[in-house]
Amino acid sequence: MATSNNQQLRKVALYSLARIGAPESADILAMQAAQSGYTFDYTNATASYLSYLQKTADIKRLQELWRTTNKPGQVHTHTAAFTLLATLQPDKNKLRFPTELTHANAQYRAAAMKVAANYKTDEYVELYTFIYKKANTDVKAGLLSLLAATGNKAAIPVITAAIKDKAVQLPAIEAAGRTGDGTVVPALLDAMKSNDTIVIDAAKQALMTIKSEQLPSQVAAALPAATPAAQVALINVLGARRAGAQVPAIWPLLKSNDAKVSKAAYQAVAVSADASQLPQLFAALAEITAPGQQLTGIQRGIANALATTPQNEAVTRVAAEMKKRRPTGAVTTCPSYR
Repeated sequence: MATSNNQQLRKVALYSLARIGAPESADILAMQAAQSGYTFDYTNATASYLSYLQKTADIKRLQELWRTTNKPGQVHTHTAAFTLLATLQPDKNKLRFPTELTHANAQYRAAAMKVAANYKTDEYVELYTFIYKKANTDVKAGLLSLLAATGNKAAIPVITAAIKDKAVQLPAIEAAGRTGDGTVVPALLDAMKSNDTIVIDAAKQALMTIKSEQLPSQVAAALPAATPAAQVALINVLGARRAGAQVPAIWPLLKSNDAKVSKAAYQAVAVSADASQLPQLFAALAEITAPGQQLTGIQRGIANALATTPQNEAVTRVAAEMKKRRPTGAVTTCPSYR
């Protein structure tokens, strides 16, 4: 039945033989997989053969399958064989990884890196670092992602150093974000000194993913010396973090000559201001002479700040401000408080 011309019957027979895992089934399963070109056809001959090899842990046949499946259409089978070998012979990984992680086939190389990501000890990070130093640019990009995927702090120095390398700067920035580690923040802030808006945006996205209590203060400290494009990105990071304690660093930028910076600053204040900034918010409200994004931003900021105070106190403060602000041409409407 395993060689029947009826594909459905052959499919069932090969599946059954693989599940049983008897040694005498190996040759027939190997032959049927070879006849299918080691691809996944209707009979699932290759899948059944792989299942049999996994069940029996037949290293010799696995190695043969791994070496044989080196054509573009056999990537999935090659990857499956490699994955099984990596699992069954972890002691051999250090010999296989240097070749597999620099494979010429990008699709297979990416698959091999997913396998390697399961091995995260310092020992493996040291190996990936060694491979990285000798790799070409395309391979380095993938290895940076692999290093980040290990979640091992030993990988961070390699990633942060790579951020300075223009050839792999973008994948390095992405990898830095994937680590989620606060120690990469200085390198990301340094990258934002670039005039390239793509680099600035990539660094902003990376900063958004990092969970560090120190990040808001670090970002705020970088604001004054940043370029307008970087200031917008940094303000967006603070706004996304609702970093109320850092709103004072944003205040000067409300009056920036760059319209994009000013707009971002008002938007950040609107969502980040807290009760401690109410005096400045009311003062800013008094200076606005026409409706628009500035008025909306300050009003929202006041509303959010008042929401953090007891209701009686909030009503009293609003009433006092309304009493002080008599019509003089300025827009004095305070937000309603509920």
